[in-house]
Amino acid sequence: MPELIRSAGKFAGGGPVQGWRAAFPPAQWLATYQPQWVTQDAIAGVTLAAYGIPVSLAYASLAGLPLTGSGNSCRCLPRESPL
Repeated sequence: MPELIRSAGKFAGGGPVQGWRAAFPPAQWLATYQPQWVTQDAIAGVTLAAYGIPVSLAYASLAGLPLTGSGNSCRCLPRESPL
């Protein structure tokens, strides 16, 4: 695993990142991504969402902002659509 760790701003060849690779960071590490990491990355993503969404809603309510869209986005479109 230590051989896969790269410093920020460097590409696999060791030079600075330039062009479209600088604008799209996954292009820097996607070639070395291993398929067995998908499960652990998915678990990490769900864990982060399970923490981040309630925290952001709590901060919004502490700031006195209305919690718009927090439950309305789950409604089905055909029920509201005239088509």
